[in-house]
Amino acid sequence: MRVRGVLKRSLRVQVSLAGATMLIVVSGILIAFAVFRSFRSNRQVSNLSAQLNATRLSRSIGSHFNDVLSTLRTLSYIVAGEMGSDSSRAGALKALGAPLMQYPLVLHFGMVLEPNACGWRDADFAGRPEFPPSGRFATEAYIGHAGLPEYRPIPSEEFDFSGSYYDVGKKEFFDFVSEPKLVRGANGETLWTLTLSVPIAVHGEYVGVMTCDMLLDIVDMLVAESTRDSMEVDLLSPGGVVVSSSTGGRDRWTPVWETLGDAGFAETDFAGLSDSTIISSHSAERFYVLTAFTVGGSPRLMSVLVSMPLARVTSPAWREAMVFVFTGLVLVVIFVVMTAVAMRYLMRPVDILHKDSLRMASGDMRRGVSREVTRRNDEFGELGRAVDGLANSIRGMVQGMMVAALKLQEVSDHTSEQSRALT
Repeated sequence: MRVRGVLKRSLRVQVSLAGATMLIVVSGILIAFAVFRSFRSNRQVSNLSAQLNATRLSRSIGSHFNDVLSTLRTLSYIVAGEMGSDSSRAGALKALGAPLMQYPLVLHFGMVLEPNACGWRDADFAGRPEFPPSGRFATEAYIGHAGLPEYRPIPSEEFDFSGSYYDVGKKEFFDFVSEPKLVRGANGETLWTLTLSVPIAVHGEYVGVMTCDMLLDIVDMLVAESTRDSMEVDLLSPGGVVVSSSTGGRDRWTPVWETLGDAGFAETDFAGLSDSTIISSHSAERFYVLTAFTVGGSPRLMSVLVSMPLARVTSPAWREAMVFVFTGLVLVVIFVVMTAVAMRYLMRPVDILHKDSLRMASGDMRRGVSREVTRRNDEFGELGRAVDGLANSIRGMVQGMMVAALKLQEVSDHTSEQSRALT
């Protein structure tokens, strides 16, 4: 009976050792799989970080969008030459640009509208056959950095018919109210809808208010690195399909199909587009967002062109390294805890075997049990040394990852300094 009890306890030791070995093997497989997934998800973490930064930045721009637009009326006076000499206009531009110093961008806001495609409110056209006018009217404004004033006079031929944005006889400019609101597009994208209300007067007599709804997509608008990398928003009409691009501080206007041809677009790609349809493309240093929609049955196309280095939308290398180090530390803690639990479970049968069998057995049985206990203790000693070696290896790996993270941070800082020196 005593021998059977000893053998039963020895069997428990073997079963416990086998179970602990399986537990350690399974833990190692899980840890290896988690490390492999962390390597694969490194790029995904970078992309997610870039998307979150872009969304956060777009919200910041959107919160100040109305403030920027509110300066257009005063700026229209300036660029149209209604405020004196060139020097006074430049001074006024500097004053307007002062509140915008915190935004490192150049915003070019252009509108090309047709009254027939918009709605009228409180309009009375009795006895006025010239309304709605058949011509096209437009206004443009250029907002730049304080200290770097740039402006473009509005061509007089844009106001060659009676009843445009301002009264031709009195030279009085219009007042408009912008009401930006966040809406959801058909594909789930976040858009801005902007309503312009323009009072119209003919020879000093009020005739009504023209309202136009403009759809703006600013989800992926990013602040440019400098004034040379500009953020541009254009509302395009079928009669004047143009897209603006800024190069070296000078504006040039080219057909939209010619500009987007390099980005992989063709004219047929825009066939059948409806409200809130977004087409985007990444090229070397440009990001295009195109929205096609209809106003009063007429097709309209709005484009957002963002020019900036791609380095601004990538996650810094040291952040990726720290994510990997943190993941590795968590896995190490889990492994150590599981190993400690397994070792505690393994040692318990050996203690019972050592105490009970030596007390009950005598003679040769006691010597045999003592040899068995010694052999088991030697095995556990080897296992303990193996665990210590594994812990030292893990400690060295963690230290190596920390050193690599510091090196990556130094490389990232050096790259940022070179980028700033180039710009």
